[in-house]
Amino acid sequence: MSLIARRNNLVNLAAALAVLLLVTGFFLEPALDKPAQIHFPSFALVYAAGPEAKTPWEVVTDEDEDTHEVDIAAINESRPEVSLVIRRHSHKWNLYVTTGEPIAIEGSPDGHRAIVKYTFDGHDPERDTWNLSADDTALFFPSDPHALIQKIRAAKKFVVEYSTQRGVTKLASFDVSMFPPELKDALDAKASQK
Repeated sequence: MSLIARRNNLVNLAAALAVLLLVTGFFLEPALDKPAQIHFPSFALVYAAGPEAKTPWEVVTDEDEDTHEVDIAAINESRPEVSLVIRRHSHKWNLYVTTGEPIAIEGSPDGHRAIVKYTFDGHDPERDTWNLSADDTALFFPSDPHALIQKIRAAKKFVVEYSTQRGVTKLASFDVSMFPPELKDALDAKASQK
């Protein structure tokens, strides 16, 4: 039997073993004071999809010791290096999308704006020109993003389309369900100030 055939047999055996482990769903977890426990991950997956499911948002807060003002940043990752960020710092709101790669500069004499299309829950897309970061890898909503954040708050999915400098059109899809309560409270406070 050739070396390649042996390697293929080992790969097939490893794949079959992995499938067997996944299908049976048994995992042993050693415990210090108890005998090994059996877990059924399929039940864990059903439970995780229920009301206690993990939020797609990561929220970071920072309180100023002098003013007791709380800054908030909520990050929602579409894929590595591609994130939706909603931030409130010193009562100023920002909304931006990081892309991890240079974005095509379009329609702007100053060279730091890009055409963006975005949609909520599959509705008709909106087209806008957003500001670019200094390194052209992030798209910033160009004005007060409060209305856009409220739309995101009410949606389940937010999709952003942009073009890279290599001429490739990219989509970033964000699960915006389970909107962070920290942001809800801050938005409600802003709305009550009007």
